[in-house]
Amino acid sequence: MNLVYLLGVRNAYGEDKLVAPALSVANWADTAIDDLAHHTGRTPQQIIDRYQTDIIAGHEDLT
Repeated sequence: MNLVYLLGVRNAYGEDKLVAPALSVANWADTAIDDLAHHTGRTPQQIIDRYQTDIIAGHEDLT
């Protein structure tokens, strides 16, 4: 849904108006990763690495 919203904003208002919601989503994701890292005793990089590993494994399962 975020992608549909962002594309709609870009198409309706142009690239400049796209920056604000894109940065908002990025800030939300950054805060969520930091919060998860804090509560699980891991570093933010460990959280990101785990998600990347899971995504790669998921793609391998599809082939």
